[in-house]
This record gives sequence, C-alpha cells and structure tokens, in this order.
Amino acid sequence: MLSCSHVRNLTGVIVLNSSLEVEAIEHLLALASPRPDWRMLDLAQGEMSIAPHFSSHVRQIAVLAREMAIASDPDGSVCADAHRMPFAANSFDVVILHGSVYPRVDMVIDQVGDVLKSRGLFMILTDLMPENAHAARYIQAFERLCDPRKDKLFAEYEWRGMCLNAGMIVDSVEITCRRTMLIPWAKRYGCDEVAIERLQIMLAQAPDAVQAFWQPGCVGTLDAAFDQYRLLLMCRKP
Repeated sequence: MLSCSHVRNLTGVIVLNSSLEVEAIEHLLALASPRPDWRMLDLAQGEMSIAPHFSSHVRQIAVLAREMAIASDPDGSVCADAHRMPFAANSFDVVILHGSVYPRVDMVIDQVGDVLKSRGLFMILTDLMPENAHAARYIQAFERLCDPRKDKLFAEYEWRGMCLNAGMIVDSVEITCRRTMLIPWAKRYGCDEVAIERLQIMLAQAPDAVQAFWQPGCVGTLDAAFDQYRLLLMCRKP
C-alpha cells in the first residue's frame, strides 16, 4: 500500500508534502526550470490548462485543449486532434500533460515523442490507479460515477511503459497522497444527492484491495473521506 508521503525519484529524493493543486503546479514549474527561449506545449483538459503559470517563463506556449480540440498560440488557432498533432517534429522544449486526458493516451504520448526536441522534457501530472487490476477497475467505476467524462486512469508502471515505448527516458517519479472529502469532491463535479449516495455505497462496499488503497473513513456520513494519489512523472527525449 502507498503511504501518504511516498515519493520516489530516480535521481534523488524529493519530499512533496502538500497535495494542494496550486502547490503541485508550482512544484512542477520548479522542476521544469523553464528558460526564456523555450517553446512549450500544454496538453490541457479545458479549464485545467497550466499555461498561465508558465507564460512569463517561456518564449511561446501552444495549448491543445481536449474539450474544444483547439491548439492556440500567439500566431493563431487551429482545430486539432492530440492523436495527430499539427506541429512539426522537434518543435517543443517541454510538453506537459495535466489531468485526466485522452481515450488513447498511448497515441498522444507517441505524438509527444515526435514533437519534442532532442533532450526535451515531458512532464505528466495526473491521478493514479493502484497496480491491482481488480482494484483499479473498481476505482475507475467510482471515478466515472462522479464524472462520466473521465477516461481510463493508469497505474505508475503503465505510464512509465507508455513513455518508454515512445522512446523517452524516465528521469523521476513522484507519488503523493491527498485526503479527499467525498461530498465536496463530488459536488465540484456536479453530482446530485442520488449520485452521492451511490458513491457512499461504493465507498462502504469496496473490496479489500480498494480499501487498502483508499483508507476510507467516516463512510456514510457528511465527513466521509478517502485517499487519492497523484503521479508526477518526468521524462526526457534522448
């Protein structure tokens, strides 16, 4: 079972204590160490774009937002599909994928391998699934009950495998835990009382492997809570 402070870095140990989203993005920015001459591609999930946090640190940012399928930069906007990116090879110094992403994320990562410059940086910040396949399917159903727009989430080894298959070198992996209050979390995604009751039932009836991952507490009450995990994966193109 992952602890709430589990962090692994292949080039050293980094302690990331806070699970707040803004602090996670600031940490991402610090790790990227962007330069003023860089071009950046943000693979965003609608309003979850992190481009504003990087805009003053790089020369140019292209944002490929899934919901509208629009790639935008200072030179204009084009309709695009992230599985077939409209950018030339070796175009970007850094590519960042943030949030729940695409139906065929493996194809997207393959495209990242093409548009990233040699020695360019690819960073992934996303929710994490357990390695146990049965537990992962249960948690996936739980997440989709809360937000049907969510695509398949992956375990760490799956993310690493997709990056390696795209010809990248994995520099570091960080896994952090945040304690999530069920009802406020569900309401942020627009869940009604019926959906929240079903989420409470799934929390209460979770199999042992899921219980070990979630560490649920106060189930069935207004204070129901569980653990969620976040992955920060850093890769480089040779």
